[in-house]
Amino acid sequence: MVVNEPISGFMTVRQAATVIECTEKHVYNMIHLGRLEALRIGLRGLRVSRESISNYLSKGKGNYGTPELR
Repeated sequence: MVVNEPISGFMTVRQAATVIECTEKHVYNMIHLGRLEALRIGLRGLRVSRESISNYLSKGKGNYGTPELR
């Protein structure tokens, strides 16, 4: 049986990318670096914590790897 109901407090990588306004690849990188918390579901499923996204956005996305404009 497959249940397609959302898990409370979590969202898909695609949804997280939309909220953060970045690519899905960037979300995966942020999870790998520990900047976003995620929950593994089965072998391939991954859900991102809404709280970690909120914290990430409140701290500012940062300018990782981009030079400052002067």
